[in-house]
Amino acid sequence: MKRHHRPHFLPSTFYFLLSTFHFLLAAQPQRLGPVCVPVGQPLLLPAVPEASGVAQAAAALWTHNDSGAPVLFRIDPDRRVTPVAVTGAAAVDWEDIAAGSCSGAECLYIADIGDNRLLRPRITIYQVAMPPPGSTSTAAARAFHATYPDTPHDAEALLVTREATFIITKDVPPRVYRFPPVQPGDTGKLSLFGVLKETVRITAAAASPDGRRIALRSNRTLLVYTTDGFLKHGNPIRVDLSSINEPQGEGLTFGPAGDLYLVSEGRGKGAAGMLTRVHCAFLE
Repeated sequence: MKRHHRPHFLPSTFYFLLSTFHFLLAAQPQRLGPVCVPVGQPLLLPAVPEASGVAQAAAALWTHNDSGAPVLFRIDPDRRVTPVAVTGAAAVDWEDIAAGSCSGAECLYIADIGDNRLLRPRITIYQVAMPPPGSTSTAAARAFHATYPDTPHDAEALLVTREATFIITKDVPPRVYRFPPVQPGDTGKLSLFGVLKETVRITAAAASPDGRRIALRSNRTLLVYTTDGFLKHGNPIRVDLSSINEPQGEGLTFGPAGDLYLVSEGRGKGAAGMLTRVHCAFLE
């Protein structure tokens, strides 16, 4: 019986077509997601090895360590760093800082909310009148206390908006609690506002000065919401921050014209913290 052989050209033709397809696919322009790129050189912060939060207010940036003495560090546009002692405050585990209004003036809000062992009977937010330029200490801080409605949570993110003040926990998924309107020195109860549809541990939060956007971050991820979207539990724009050379990303705040400022703890025990400015074109 005569056997029929497959033509020898079929395999080579197949591989040629396959390689051509891969070449054409690779030649297509790649669609990149939103990105944030560093601007200038990072600023090392030897006095702030555990930089945990950052806020922009009064033509300066304000940051702090998460433990030790109750001190803020003012960073001026010329990169000069000045310690400012917070009068009447204690630092159990300071994790974030925000700027906001208070009685018609501008204040700083310091979130003493960290709780790695889940043992704290209450958390505290300190309200501090904006220190004038050249100050080395603040006016007396006012302490606002609160407890969780369920169990203690570890949290690192404070969000001060025009609508309310929120705490975002490091749970996965993150839980958002509304801070109660208590009087200084009193202790109120937080209320659960919602649960985010995320699988990252949130380390900081910030509201844009114009009130239009809210940003959250983890060590390696940036989440940007419209304020309305955040309040209605919508989805954010996600940005991968892994290309930003941060040892341990901890804080963020909005800067001008599409910029964000990020702070990171140092790499290794006692190593300098770091401030990085990034530009995010989608925020312009």
